[in-house]
Parts: sequence; structure tokens; C-alpha cells
Amino acid sequence: MTVVDAISAATGLDHDKAESAAGAILGAIRMSATPEHFAPIDKAIPDVRGLILRAGPSMSGGRTGEILALVSELKSDAGVAKLSAQLGRAGISPEQVAHTAKALIDFVKQQEGEASVTPLLEALPGFRDLAK
Repeated sequence: MTVVDAISAATGLDHDKAESAAGAILGAIRMSATPEHFAPIDKAIPDVRGLILRAGPSMSGGRTGEILALVSELKSDAGVAKLSAQLGRAGISPEQVAHTAKALIDFVKQQEGEASVTPLLEALPGFRDLAK
């Protein structure tokens, strides 16, 4: 099972929307987190960079920078709300955004172990709250 399959199962999103949601959230995490904190995600999701790149055009008409501009804000609830609003404009509900975040974390835990995501979640409290 891929991370997109896990998200689709957890959210009810079709494959394309699940992939877009995953890519947008992963892009924001990648830009918000240190390389050390992102490493378990990079290991668990072999195509993480491809997911991030493919999310831009589908989420914002090709404006990948707009999504990634939200990055450092994943440390706060305000940044998470902005990312959720961006995903909402692509037809992904707030509940689906939360389920996507949780499915991403659960997937990484399954692949890399529970302790692999603890530093990331501590570094990004806004994202941690979203992924509960």
C-alpha cells in the first residue's frame, strides 16, 4: 500500500485528490521542518518529492510557490488554517485535511517506527494538532 492509497482509504478522496492533498501537506512539512525531522518521511515515502511537485499544479493552477509559501507557518494553528483553506479551494474538506495529516503520520510510523515522527510533531505543534 502506498501513502496515497492509505490517504484515499482514510479520507474517501479519489486517487488524484488524495495525491494532491498528500503533496501539498508534505511540501509544507518539508519546508517547515529541518532535514533531520523530515528524514523519516523521506525514507517512508519513496516518491515524496514527486508528490510535492505534482501537488502544485493541481492545487493552485501551477502556483507551487503559493502552497510552499505557507511553510514556516505549520508551526502554528494559523499556518495550518491557511493550508486547510488552500486545500479547501481544491475541494478537500477540513475533515479530509485532518484525516490526510493523520494518515500521513500513521503511514510513516508503520514504515519507520513510532519514535521516527515524535521530533517532527514536537517541532511543528500546529501540524501535530491537525494530525491527532
